[in-house]
Amino acid sequence: MSPQLLKIRRRVAEASLLGIRAALASCAAVAIAQSLNLTYPLYAVVAAVIVTDVSSEKTQQSGVQRLLGTAVGSVSGPLLVLGFGHSLVVVGVAIALLIFLCYVVGYIEAAKLAGYVAGLVVLDHSDAPWAYARDRFVETSLGIVLAIVVSLLIPERPLQNERDDNESNTNVL
Repeated sequence: MSPQLLKIRRRVAEASLLGIRAALASCAAVAIAQSLNLTYPLYAVVAAVIVTDVSSEKTQQSGVQRLLGTAVGSVSGPLLVLGFGHSLVVVGVAIALLIFLCYVVGYIEAAKLAGYVAGLVVLDHSDAPWAYARDRFVETSLGIVLAIVVSLLIPERPLQNERDDNESNTNVL
């Protein structure tokens, strides 16, 4: 098979795998969120889609860090609200500060999610920031965990021609 055709075939296989994994994780997250009467299942969908990767290993690694980021944002957001109230400036500071801190300490995949969750909490939930943060943590974590589970249940596999090429290369040696 020509290298260009093999590249197209690989891209189609990866796109199919990515779409199927993201769809299954998202639908499962919504079903569970609805059965638990969670407020906003859409956060579970967003998390499941964003965390899902073609590589099962990358989904798992980034998923663990993004769970950490979700926890950091869920704790930091209410603390910022209690300390500084809720305003556009505090939203911006929450996002910038948490992304900066997570990134500097090496939690690259956690950084944006920490800022995102804290920003959501600060945005306009000063009446009950801890309850809102808890809900965002639960819903977002649900999506992340289901993305990881689906990546384990449906692992990537090399295309037949790639397996044949790998086997023939090892047999030559």
